Order: sequence, then C-alpha cells, then structure tokens
Amino acid sequence: MTGKTVCCLLVLFLMAGCGGGDPKAALDAKITGPDDTSFTVPPSSSPQTFIVRGLDFQVRSKESIAIPGVEIEFFAGGSGVLTDINGNPLPNTAYLKTTADDRGVGRVSFRTTVPACGAEDREISGSVMATVGVASDIWVVTYKVVAC
Repeated sequence: MTGKTVCCLLVLFLMAGCGGGDPKAALDAKITGPDDTSFTVPPSSSPQTFIVRGLDFQVRSKESIAIPGVEIEFFAGGSGVLTDINGNPLPNTAYLKTTADDRGVGRVSFRTTVPACGAEDREISGSVMATVGVASDIWVVTYKVVAC
C-alpha cells in the first residue's frame, strides 16, 4: 500500500466513527416545554402573588427518545422569578442550570406578583426559556388584571 492509500483509509476510518456517537450532543437534541398559560385575576386592592409549579421541559433526540443526564439552562423573563417546586426563590432568581432526570425532564416553577387593580384592565406577562445546546423552548404566562 502506498502512503496515499494509507492516508485515505485513515481518514475513512476516522469519518466512519463520526455522526453515530453520543445522542447528548447539542445538535442532536430538541427541548419541549408546556403550552403557554393565561389567567384572569379578579380585582384586588393589593398586589397578589401567583406561582405556577412544575414547569416540565423535556430533552429528546431527533428520534424522540428522552435524553437523561444533559444540562438544561433556565432563564426567567418579564415580571417573574424562577423558584423551586415549593415556590421558594432560588439563589439566582433569573437563571438556573440543572440536569435532566432519567426521563430527560428538567423542572422549575415560576412566581409572579401582579399589581393591585386600577381604572383599566392590565396585562402582566413573564416567561421561562429552557435551553440545551442550541435548542430552546419558551413558556409564556399572561395575567389579565381586571379593573376595579
């Protein structure tokens, strides 16, 4: 065999090992979360706090197989903060990095305080974005605060 043939075979063997490897690779994953949520808040003369518990985001491969053990990053947006499952604020209320469980699920809760009612209806919204690698999904909550 010539040097050129050996080099071509080496490249062929290296390329054959690519692509079928670890399904946890960022480009192989997709993440899905809960549907957006809307609430109507009855009139109140004082601010009210609401907690949406157990927002599950699942990481799956392109073949829709759950991928456990990958890191999921959560980001809070709008008028709310990330909390643990009991509604307690996290040390960093805008960001959480966690590991998907054996079903490929990462879970977080979201707390929003809405203002007291006013002369007109108002809408307050917040969001949780979950990312894994280059894939992401976002959940949006909207509170309609009814006028007094």
